[in-house]
Amino acid sequence: MRVRRQWTGIILGYVRGDEVGRGLPSLINPQLTDNPLSCAYQKLSGVSSLTSSWTTVWQIMSRNMTTASMCRAACHAMDALLKLGLIQYASVAEHADGMISSVELNGPAVFADSSSSLWATLLRLKVSESPGVFSVTSERILQWLFSKWTPRKCIVMFS
Repeated sequence: MRVRRQWTGIILGYVRGDEVGRGLPSLINPQLTDNPLSCAYQKLSGVSSLTSSWTTVWQIMSRNMTTASMCRAACHAMDALLKLGLIQYASVAEHADGMISSVELNGPAVFADSSSSLWATLLRLKVSESPGVFSVTSERILQWLFSKWTPRKCIVMFS
């Protein structure tokens, strides 16, 4: 539970801007503190000295997005890191390609707003670097979508 609160804290705004550098290590290592942190949306979060820390946060979250209980928060944080420009797509492109190529094993565990937003961001960034991969990438994302979401089951549940 402590890790989930800290990941969720990335997006909520709990710390002052001057505490970003001090607080980020506790986000990476949740045993250091119980306080949730919000580093991504702080003004000082984009300083170059924090780039390796943001990459570490991305790696931790990418491992945990395959767990149903952590998927939504992890996907949201990963999406925020990309959209805010705290990590460059080039630094996580290899991992993102692995996620896309083996979507059943390395993709998000659940279909949610945050996982679909992350997929949209990854697709946009991947296509902007290499426009020819749109077809293959979108097919794999749709394969993931239909493996996680079955409209027939939803209709039965709400009937």
